[in-house]
Amino acid sequence: MKKSAPEVLCMGEILIDFVASPSGQKLVESETFVRKPGGAPANVAVGLSRLGRPSAFIGMVGDDAFGDFLRQTLENEEVDVSLLSVTEEQPTTLAFVALDKNGVPSFSFYRHPGADLSIRPEDIQSKLFETAKLFHFGSLSLVQDPGRETTYHCLDLAESMNLPVSYDPNYRPALWASESAAIESMCAPLDRVDLLKVSEEELLLLTGETDLEKACRKIASRGPEILVVTLGAEGLFGWTPDFSERVPGV
Repeated sequence: MKKSAPEVLCMGEILIDFVASPSGQKLVESETFVRKPGGAPANVAVGLSRLGRPSAFIGMVGDDAFGDFLRQTLENEEVDVSLLSVTEEQPTTLAFVALDKNGVPSFSFYRHPGADLSIRPEDIQSKLFETAKLFHFGSLSLVQDPGRETTYHCLDLAESMNLPVSYDPNYRPALWASESAAIESMCAPLDRVDLLKVSEEELLLLTGETDLEKACRKIASRGPEILVVTLGAEGLFGWTPDFSERVPGV
């Protein structure tokens, strides 16, 4: 049976998470780690596929065992990997993660710059954009070039095809030169975004506003008209210019 063309194109980081086991201790105290596939945009592609929505992932891995594992994982989840490139110049990006007693993660990244940031505009073929219905990307590909340049190239392609754009400014302090540099880079593409998914902490970082309504309106003035604000165990806050609602956690 012929596979359906991807409806959603997800672009950004893909990496290996080494998750400390057991949880509840600091990263520096952890001795045992479990290998997991990771990267927020890649997770979105997998989640969509599991929900029956054809998806594709746009990114880059290293020519190594970890890269092979990530490609196989996406293929097993029936995610289109025709735009998952491989480089011999950088290893697959790694992250070590520990969850404290409250479930709050701490990270240590091996990304200097890492394969995921090495993707170039010439690695992107526009064919999938011609049939897609949505383009989704994250902020970690904006840390430096060529990943940043390639992200904007994909935004150009999405715009040329009139695709709606969703964006997840997934803030990881350790990957940025400074907080101010992160804020500037994460806010820069907002005028090209239709839907923003953001945590409550990230919304405060980007706007300086503690009131959710005011913060959402401030973001919307830059472009996005639909915001989904995650609130941890408390659920989420959905916002549009005409409607807003809190949805409790389950």
